[in-house]
Amino acid sequence: MGNSLQRGSRFSATVDNTSATADIVVTSLL
Repeated sequence: MGNSLQRGSRFSATVDNTSATADIVVTSLL
């Protein structure tokens, strides 16, 4: 149970980081 929660948090963090990176890339392209 704890492991899946940690994995979920890690996944969410990865998604957040990916979104932030995409924003930076889009901004630099504009």
